[in-house]
Amino acid sequence: MDKEIHEFLLKHLQGIMENDISSYHATTAEDLTLYEWWVTPHRLDGLPFHEFMMTANDARGSVFGAEDSGQKAKSRFDLSNLHIQRYGDTAIASYTLLISTALPSGVRVAA
Repeated sequence: MDKEIHEFLLKHLQGIMENDISSYHATTAEDLTLYEWWVTPHRLDGLPFHEFMMTANDARGSVFGAEDSGQKAKSRFDLSNLHIQRYGDTAIASYTLLISTALPSGVRVAA
């Protein structure tokens, strides 16, 4: 596994989880295009989509991707089946993002 890409990806995702917009900007290209099938079946272009979510989550004290329990919940993320491929100066990281959230009813994991 390519350690540099893995560490960069973890930094990027941690910034999102912490609703840290400056970290998000430092680790994301302005011309970002992504598919987040659990949000919408459509392509998302640019940074405003996540900026809005992080700003709203931060104001509520909640964590990106975690189920809303009405209180700040302890959470963590893991990358299942991480596979990094390098092609010259381009890298593709494929994985399933697992977000575990501690709720009063027990731990809930979203994939």
